Amino acid sequence: MNTIYKAAFLVPASAKKKLDDLGWEFETKDRLPSELVEVLVRYFGLGFKENYVNTDVYVGKGVKMIVFKDDCGLIEQIYFQLFDGNVEKLRNVSVFKSFKNVELFIP
Repeated sequence: MNTIYKAAFLVPASAKKKLDDLGWEFETKDRLPSELVEVLVRYFGLGFKENYVNTDVYVGKGVKMIVFKDDCGLIEQIYFQLFDGNVEKLRNVSVFKSFKNVELFIP
């Protein structure tokens, strides 16, 4: 993958966004539907790479997707590193738009 990428996030629509010294933070008690991960893995043709504490990492051609979970295993947010024009591909994903309470945030 190239080293230049665009960041994007899928977060609950109710999330308050805050940029601090460590990057973007999202505050909400709401969670994302787990089915969303399956849809995105299929759409981008991602493969599972690794898992570490409350985090799953998937990679594919021009896309790295990191799923952040809370201590109960519920999805807090999904972070993307998008290469090679995949920002537009993510913007055009109509499937995730059908999920309620999901917001695409591209800083």
